[in-house]
Amino acid sequence: MKLFRELLNCTWLVEQKAIKNFASNNIPFPVFVHCNIESRTLNFKQVNAFENQEKYASLLLDEIAIKPGLQYDNSTKEVVGRPTMMLSGNRDSSNKLATHALVFMLAGMTTRWKQTVAYELTAASYSADEVLQKLYYIVRKSHDIGLTITTIISDMGPANRSFWRLLHITAGRHEKVKNYCAHPCDKNERLYVMPDPVHVFKN
Repeated sequence: MKLFRELLNCTWLVEQKAIKNFASNNIPFPVFVHCNIESRTLNFKQVNAFENQEKYASLLLDEIAIKPGLQYDNSTKEVVGRPTMMLSGNRDSSNKLATHALVFMLAGMTTRWKQTVAYELTAASYSADEVLQKLYYIVRKSHDIGLTITTIISDMGPANRSFWRLLHITAGRHEKVKNYCAHPCDKNERLYVMPDPVHVFKN
């Protein structure tokens, strides 16, 4: 399928090793999972061999542009190409075409590893409420298999700044910086929210 091939060609985002990990475990590649991931999706082989310090991770989200269009997916027997998330302000997106894929990835904090865990298809914008729910969902599922998500990293686009506000994150030039919230898996711990370092310079 053309859309699937285009995503695979983004080698800077999706490594062939990650694709093989999904295939070797008979796990469908999550481009159309719409974040309904199960613990087994996150339980890629390396986790079982990790030392304790290797189980600390960041959760990254980023968008890539895709060519809009509807296509039939033989594996799911569905027509794909519509957004899988609402627009900003929780507006209906069912009559739109997806123009971006929102990618969710885990990356090690103390050692170099990363794993793409889910995608969503989005239109011109996406709902801050909905993306926050999905972030919490991945954090909790990661916790279930022994990973500890310490940080969420995103760019500083309007959609991401919207979910920052829901978490009461402030980072304006004339504001006191507050870059954390209560961790959804342990209220005594902090979950930090940080911009992608490149976007710190740009903004």
